[in-house]
Amino acid sequence: AGVKTLGQLYDDLEDLDTEAREARVAALKAVVGAMQAWPKEVHLLTHSCFAMSAMAAHGLDNDRGPYSEQHLQHGLRVAWQMTVVPAEECDQQGSRSGRGKARYLRQELLRLEVESVKAAKEPLRQNLQSEALRAGNAAAQCKALMRDARAGELEAKELSEHLHLALVALGVFGQAEHTVQVLRERGEWWQPVVQAAAGAAVELSRLGMQGELQSAGMAQAARAVHESWQQSGKRVDAATEEALAALQFAEGWVAGA
Repeated sequence: AGVKTLGQLYDDLEDLDTEAREARVAALKAVVGAMQAWPKEVHLLTHSCFAMSAMAAHGLDNDRGPYSEQHLQHGLRVAWQMTVVPAEECDQQGSRSGRGKARYLRQELLRLEVESVKAAKEPLRQNLQSEALRAGNAAAQCKALMRDARAGELEAKELSEHLHLALVALGVFGQAEHTVQVLRERGEWWQPVVQAAAGAAVELSRLGMQGELQSAGMAQAARAVHESWQQSGKRVDAATEEALAALQFAEGWVAGA
């Protein structure tokens, strides 16, 4: 409960006051200690990753502040050490419950990875990007999401939300082309996948990655989606309209319009 409360506290704060800022290192140590004390408690590990991501989202302190790159790096590396294997073990249990636990643990680890990379300065940022790709959490999440969608274990909204974060993570790690690839290979889950890719493209564009998306062929992929839908002759329902509108919005962001 304490770890969850810490996460909610730092997530709710738009700006850190002096007390919250000075307590951040102690809060990080408390979260890491809880993870190491209960390494098999998947729910605790999930809440711990969320708590550390909420702390990292406030960025690094200045030269005189207590929360430094060393704390950022330490938290993320502990998370990798403590969560990658449990997520894989849950995923391989053969049960819907186990796969759900793995999905949410990876979701919060992804959030921590993204916020840590965004907060880090060079050369640490590049090192964290490379380590995140080696850890393979984002790629594993994408693969598991499509598997679980085929099995009917995911609602469209949940698929879209989880896939969106995984694609943003891959982009933040330097592989924005995955967002375009997903648009090209959208498959039978047309609407949630397009929604996820469009949202990821907007978020990555806001982070200054329009050039990478343009080079990967975002405009051509979006055009193919529109043409495919027009040629299908299917009825345009509210969900389809929402997905197409999101894609059009993303096209504008990527083009810099």
